[in-house]
Amino acid sequence: MSNNLNTFEQTVLKEIAEANKLRYPLTTNHIDALKVKCREKTGVGMYVHFDYAPDFRFTPISEKEHVALSSDKSLEIVPLKYGLNFELNITGGRIDFLELVSNGEEWDGNVSEYRLTE
Repeated sequence: MSNNLNTFEQTVLKEIAEANKLRYPLTTNHIDALKVKCREKTGVGMYVHFDYAPDFRFTPISEKEHVALSSDKSLEIVPLKYGLNFELNITGGRIDFLELVSNGEEWDGNVSEYRLTE
């Protein structure tokens, strides 16, 4: 498994950072330093767990212990009829994991086509 973010993960994370830039402006800096620790498929979704690049100079995204960020956009993905929900979890000021979950449909975690819509 590659420890680099794939294009899909980058797109979702950048959307979350953009949607939350006024309240949590440091999120983008953290995303640029992320490495994938593991991708855990659940059957209806996936958790993408992260580590940071060793040379990252850490400044907390938030002083709160736990923060969950998302966006108002919808994430449409082939072949799911109802798309995915997504949430970025921050623990202790660090990005911990990205949660992706379908709306009751089985999903193998594979992504071929996707788009974010209003």
